[in-house]
Amino acid sequence: MQKMGQEFSFGFGDSLLAEIGGVKQNKLHSDVEAILQSYEKIKPLAKRLDVEPPIPRIAGFCYPHIAALGVKIVFAEDAEPKPFPLIHKPEEIDNITEPEDY
Repeated sequence: MQKMGQEFSFGFGDSLLAEIGGVKQNKLHSDVEAILQSYEKIKPLAKRLDVEPPIPRIAGFCYPHIAALGVKIVFAEDAEPKPFPLIHKPEEIDNITEPEDY
């Protein structure tokens, strides 16, 4: 039988997981109990929406490439991780060196 329609994916954002789980968003990056609690508490919503509940995982983090260069990343209590600039003017790019130990 041929499939009809457009395939799609569905996910619950980290901010929603934190809110429904009753935890601070930064805990989804490091606190196993907070992660498990949030994923357990999202199950009723997934059921109501008739989608598979998500599998527990560490919160998404899209800055490992710049963190490896030494950029300071702040995991604010209730917000997405925030990187701080490593350089402030274009000519400072020449000062960036490869870290000795990743």
